[in-house]
Amino acid sequence: MIYLPAAGNSDPEADLHPAILSQGVLVVDDNPVQRANIRASLEAFGIHRIHEAADGASALQRFRSLPVRPTKC
Repeated sequence: MIYLPAAGNSDPEADLHPAILSQGVLVVDDNPVQRANIRASLEAFGIHRIHEAADGASALQRFRSLPVRPTKC
């Protein structure tokens, strides 16, 4: 799930769920161009802890290596 800040807010980070800022986001897509586009969009919204994986297996491996807890936003 992607939680994006409200339109027109001068401080986009104010609308972000605290877990997104503290734990980050895991982006999974097999297309490197799509991952780069998603990363750029997330960074534009003030999210800088971005982890990437190219497929489901590597996503699970990456997720298990991160010191985070799943959070529903």
